[in-house]
Amino acid sequence: MTHSDNERTEKIREGFFAQIQSEAKAERKMNRLKAIHSREKFVGRFLRMQVASDLCKLVKEDYNSLNEMINRPNYHSFSIPKKRGGKREISAPDKRLLRVQKKLNRYLQFVYLGVRPTAVHGFVMQVSDGSLQANIVENAKVHVGKRAILSIDLVDFFPSISAKKVKDLLMGTPFNFNEHIAVPLALLMTAERKLPQGAPTSPVISNFICLQLDETLRIWALNHNANYTRYADDLTFSADVAFSEEQQAELRKLIEAFGFVINEKKLRQRLKNRKQTVTGLTVNTKVNVDRRYLKRIRAMLHDLNTNGIEEATIRHFKLVKRASPEQRLLFVNRLEGSIAFIGQVRGQSDPMFQRMRKAFFDLRSSK
Repeated sequence: MTHSDNERTEKIREGFFAQIQSEAKAERKMNRLKAIHSREKFVGRFLRMQVASDLCKLVKEDYNSLNEMINRPNYHSFSIPKKRGGKREISAPDKRLLRVQKKLNRYLQFVYLGVRPTAVHGFVMQVSDGSLQANIVENAKVHVGKRAILSIDLVDFFPSISAKKVKDLLMGTPFNFNEHIAVPLALLMTAERKLPQGAPTSPVISNFICLQLDETLRIWALNHNANYTRYADDLTFSADVAFSEEQQAELRKLIEAFGFVINEKKLRQRLKNRKQTVTGLTVNTKVNVDRRYLKRIRAMLHDLNTNGIEEATIRHFKLVKRASPEQRLLFVNRLEGSIAFIGQVRGQSDPMFQRMRKAFFDLRSSK
């Protein structure tokens, strides 16, 4: 095969993958648009619930099964290491409860779309109908080029939200459920009287709980010529002047008034002359991926190319024995997802992203 034939084959292959990705993206967009167009039907069906039978029909479970999940919820608890040390406690629901929580999450997300503050970017249903997007990149864009970035992290975000707060939320606006619905819903979405880290409903419930906090902090930022965004438990403020100790004390008092505790170790202010990051992305002059992240992905690609999938997986997960098929698949999916994330942040036409994507597809097709 000649050099020109190789080039032609490569272009055809790249075009094929680009077409697949484009078609998949178009299909996801179409499905989301269908969901948005039927939002009123979803919301109406959810908010009209008044008695237990309505809830049973909504989640497609009989009364006895639902009653068992409410009174004897089954969670599997374990811990995973945090990126910056320490451990995060996870409470994962069993398959039946997980299925119910996923259904509830869908309805809750539709309701949240109607009340979502533009400052919130974490765990929000993605909409591709021309409205504002909510993701980690959009969260960071707000703070690009500012002299001061103030980052605040909340301690035990989900566990700090009690089952009583969830019940009170469901009995208030915009839900206005009676106790016959609010109580079982709260019990289906909480464990040991708090929001579990591991339930699919916890993120959207936390967003509802934070509605008043978000509005309070938005007004505070507006009055101080600052910007405010929140991505889950990461709160970010930015301004053209540094935040004073007095201003930081004001923010601390406002946040604690809503029952949250600030992680003092992670509270930091970064000025323009230092690297400024927002939820892991640099924002000094533009939104960009941290150099250490790029270095890690390049190292994963090099390891995969040089040593093969088995050795690369063992090294990535720090295994002491052979990698299982699931672990090898997870490694490949994680690498592909990381490269896609670089494209999301830096743009699809970015040369570095293009090189990484090409290298990944070359390796995947050859292996």
